[in-house]
Amino acid sequence: MTASCSWTPAWTTPCWPRATRDVVRAVQDERKATGLQVSDRISLHLVVPADRVAAVEAHRDLIAAETLAVDLAVVAGDTTEPVVTARRVESSADGEPGAQS
Repeated sequence: MTASCSWTPAWTTPCWPRATRDVVRAVQDERKATGLQVSDRISLHLVVPADRVAAVEAHRDLIAAETLAVDLAVVAGDTTEPVVTARRVESSADGEPGAQS
């Protein structure tokens, strides 16, 4: 389950909120492509170019909240585009996130 999207010009400017929206959009596109529901809690893994890690980390709480990610890993990779991997996290009987599926 991976998806790539093109970096927008916002990634080359200090307009990080735009870049954050681009990451959220890529995650939501990945949800759609893999059949995840918009309400599913997810474990999220993002591979981004090394020079973009700081931008993503600066807004990790916003990205996690907007995508319902209960766990978010951001790593630098040999890529020019973000690579998104999202896995659904099962809820336990009390509604708390539990095991990944």
